[in-house]
Amino acid sequence: QIATRWAASRADSLVTVSDELSDRLVATGWIPACSTIWNGVDSTDFHPKGPDGAWRDRLGVPANGSLIGHVARFDPIKRHEDLVDAAMLLRERFPGAIFALVGQGKTLRSIQARASQCPSIRFIGEIPDMAAFLRSLDIFVLCSAHEAAPLAMLEAMACHRTVVATNVGGIPSILRD
Repeated sequence: QIATRWAASRADSLVTVSDELSDRLVATGWIPACSTIWNGVDSTDFHPKGPDGAWRDRLGVPANGSLIGHVARFDPIKRHEDLVDAAMLLRERFPGAIFALVGQGKTLRSIQARASQCPSIRFIGEIPDMAAFLRSLDIFVLCSAHEAAPLAMLEAMACHRTVVATNVGGIPSILRD
């Protein structure tokens, strides 16, 4: 943190990916001023038409089922435990729903242990073609405690997927009712 503050104090210009993050960094005294350049998505890759990688078959989604995806590093701020709890609550009401959690990170093992009693949850480490995976989803979920301008959510939106996300950080500026 000291090195970050030192570097920021000597920079000619500072940029973040959301107005909320820019405002917060200035308000907390981390930096004196900041501009915003919002994240973008490559629409040649991320669009609603194209291959879906047969993810529904690969993950065992029933013909009348739903595939609900979450893409994020496994870290406490991403609140994977809340998504696992939601999946366990929903499995009786929506038995055809499959939850695919994509990513790696420090909390992966504990989240896998928490989900061990829920057969509707699948874990996927890496995906070489994220656009195909996103196109296979019925719903993209992002339940983080904080986000600036989440790229995975923007990519899901570019693929015309339904998005359910927490009302935090820069998300309200991107995602509208």
